[in-house]
Amino acid sequence: MARRNRQQGDNAIPITELLRLCIAHWQWFVISLFVTMSAAVLYILTTAPVYVSRASVLIKDDSNKRTSSNSSFNSFSENHRSNAKEELKAMQSPAIMTEAIKRLDLDVNYTGEGYFFDPVIYGEGLPAKVKLLDAGRNDKASFTFNVQEDGVVCMWNFKKNDSELAGFFRAADGDTIATPVGRVVVSLTGYPRHNTNINVTRNTPDNTLEDFHSRFEASFENKYTTIANLRIKDVSTKRGKAILQTIIDIYNENWLIDKNQIAVSTDSFLERRIELLQKELWELDGKIAQSNIKQNDKADGNTIIVQKQESEKELLALSNQREVVQYLVNLLNEEKNYLLPDNIGLENTNIQTPVNEYNTTLLRRNTIAQNSSDKNPIVQDYDIRLKKLKETIITAAENEINAINAQMKLIKKTETNSNVAFASNTEQTKIQQSLLRQQKVKNTLYLFLLQKREENILSKEYTASNTRVITPPASSGVPIAPMKKNVLLLALVIGVLLPALVIFFREISNNKIRDKKDLEGIDIPLLGEIPIHIPESKKEAKKQRCGKGERAIVVKNGCRDITNEAFRVLRTNLQFMTKQREGCEVIILTSFNPGSGKTFLSMNIAAGFALKNERVLVIDGDMRHGSASSYAGSPKTGMSNYLSRGIDDIYSTITTCSDCENLHILPVGTIPPNPTELLNDKRFGEIIGELRNRYDYIFIDCPPIDIVADTQIIEEFADRTLFVVRAGLLQCNMLDELENIYKAKRLKNLSLILNGIYSGGGYNRYGYRYGYRYGYYGEKKGK
Repeated sequence: MARRNRQQGDNAIPITELLRLCIAHWQWFVISLFVTMSAAVLYILTTAPVYVSRASVLIKDDSNKRTSSNSSFNSFSENHRSNAKEELKAMQSPAIMTEAIKRLDLDVNYTGEGYFFDPVIYGEGLPAKVKLLDAGRNDKASFTFNVQEDGVVCMWNFKKNDSELAGFFRAADGDTIATPVGRVVVSLTGYPRHNTNINVTRNTPDNTLEDFHSRFEASFENKYTTIANLRIKDVSTKRGKAILQTIIDIYNENWLIDKNQIAVSTDSFLERRIELLQKELWELDGKIAQSNIKQNDKADGNTIIVQKQESEKELLALSNQREVVQYLVNLLNEEKNYLLPDNIGLENTNIQTPVNEYNTTLLRRNTIAQNSSDKNPIVQDYDIRLKKLKETIITAAENEINAINAQMKLIKKTETNSNVAFASNTEQTKIQQSLLRQQKVKNTLYLFLLQKREENILSKEYTASNTRVITPPASSGVPIAPMKKNVLLLALVIGVLLPALVIFFREISNNKIRDKKDLEGIDIPLLGEIPIHIPESKKEAKKQRCGKGERAIVVKNGCRDITNEAFRVLRTNLQFMTKQREGCEVIILTSFNPGSGKTFLSMNIAAGFALKNERVLVIDGDMRHGSASSYAGSPKTGMSNYLSRGIDDIYSTITTCSDCENLHILPVGTIPPNPTELLNDKRFGEIIGELRNRYDYIFIDCPPIDIVADTQIIEEFADRTLFVVRAGLLQCNMLDELENIYKAKRLKNLSLILNGIYSGGGYNRYGYRYGYRYGYYGEKKGK
């Protein structure tokens, strides 16, 4: 059993043999290459070329403005690189792509009519644009239009969500008309393209975003720079370049908006303060106009008034500074994070520096949260940093408020002493001077706030963008897909590989006997190997099949081809095995499978002996089909007629082969309905005994063993059994059964003949040409 498993598993095929099999099936490769190359050419012709548009931008970073003096160069570079990565992610965000799609109307696609594919039309060459006013977020729509020479736009072939809708409409430039897909606005572009059909397809915003966002890429040029390379794949180079430029513009606009949020917050604070001072100054002007009290000319009184004015001015400035600081504290004490006002006159750097850092951190946190979520670990890390900065600012602000209160207390004490000295002045003078003093102080503060507001407006107007375009959007014009050379090369490889794989797997999955190697190790003697006989001409092939009802014998006198030599070797081996026996040798030929070539072997082995002037008889023992009888023209009388007692002289039915005068054939005659019963008749044994005295060799062509009982009956009168193993037909696992038959001696002097091997020799697997192609209980077919 171990030997049998080895034979069944030994499926390795040498390269040379695989090449020979491939050459033998060259037609497969021609067909395969024709199909794959045709498919490749068709794919190239029907696929719209895809181009890559590229641009490169330098992402700046203003963090150096807020970097402390003791920061190292390495830490600055790392921070710069980290900030640039965040900005690159923001540039790749779906929000920016969505805005670009909206600005360029990319959800509406225009295509022309081509021979193999419909080319996309964008920009120049598009005669008109349409806008679908009533298209829902999940609605798909399409229709066809063309522009007539008079400028009238004709529309038809409407579809909405895969439903075809009837209708034909005409519209002029700027018209809004109701169509089956909703209201449509038509706008002529000025590019003449008359009487050309344009297909309009409106996709859903979500699908459009997914499509364009998947084709957009952004990455740094290398790990040491913040130059970002932007690229997008598209079938239109114009559209690709427009998308890249729009993405850069939208990113810069968003960055400027984020940076100006601090200025907007500062502007709001300044506006409230200016409005309050305007109201106070208006009230003071009214009071001064109503007062006609003359000023006191005393030098002492004027000096006191000047001192009081200076004190009150300082108190007002400190009060204003305390109010600004308190406003910051109130903003920070709220749960929601707000941008803090900048450049509002804070003199304490311990507050201004963390305020600037707080605003920058909050902007970055909001940018990342916008493109992800508040649960993002980076966002949560920024929240922790913002909380610490809040605590730092509040602490510094409280310290500043305490310091301001101490200064105000000291100034008020000085002012009290001045008030005592000023008490000698008249009450009206004090009122007049107080009003003038307040007016002057508030007017000074008012001018100061106006100046700050102008500075804030200028800083907002002249804020530089965060990027600098290094390489503007451009396309090489060479498509990246389909790659014609690669597609053709792949088709060539598949065209060659596919039939080779089919041949390879067909061969390794074949568990049938292939050649002499598969018979190694069994105890049954091998008598010889017979190659496949291929007719030398069509005439010979036709004669073998149906020429005058006969089949030709390939073994001929003087013929030296490989088939004749194989039969001569087999004849020599058979003579060596039978030389010790005197008298006639009765030999039967059988097999496991129909179609093993028993009849072909019987006739040609017998012909080989007949060429040596031996008296040879071939008996057609297959009374169900009469295969060997066809070599004698399939006469109507023969063995069956004799056994059924239809005739008494069996010798009259024996015919001489036309190709060999020493070769005689005993045909079946009439196909009997009961062949087994006829063979069991004693007349069969008697006639075999009589024929032994007339011939040197008797070959009996028998049916396959174990299919019918005929072979076992005939075997009783035989001296030797030749078992035919057809290469490519008998399965390896049947060798165990054959070896059991040999050991049990069910067939006398059993020997093997390997039939149907490849005539060139070598390691091979193949089908068969000759022998039975029908079932034993089926309809008889020509042979």
